[in-house]
Amino acid sequence: MDKEKALEIILANACCTLENCCHLCPYYADPPSFECEEMSRDDIMEAVKTLQK
Repeated sequence: MDKEKALEIILANACCTLENCCHLCPYYADPPSFECEEMSRDDIMEAVKTLQK
């Protein structure tokens, strides 16, 4: 995973946890995009580890 993809995943997760911030998500769609529905805790952990390198 490259750092740009890792940042997308972190941003998407942050948008999901902040009220009324869905429109800021890089995966924002109505209905929810495949990327959002398929995102797992492992994906988020991998993104964090990528950014820590």
